[in-house]
Amino acid sequence: NLCVGQDFMLDCNVLKPLEDTIYIWSGPKNFTSNLKNPIIPNIDKSHEGIYTVEITNSKKNKYYTGFITLQVHE
Repeated sequence: NLCVGQDFMLDCNVLKPLEDTIYIWSGPKNFTSNLKNPIIPNIDKSHEGIYTVEITNSKKNKYYTGFITLQVHE
């Protein structure tokens, strides 16, 4: 849980990442990112919701899907 105005870092730790690991994040407000640990600056209530990540590789071998729920407090 974060407060309005804080930065939200999506943290993805993979124990044994492949050399060609691809991260596919999605979430509220049409959020998408291919970074391992993207940061959404200056969040507000409109950023609340479920953020999902799919971890795959260049051969499209999906080996992990996860999610995190963000709640923003005034």
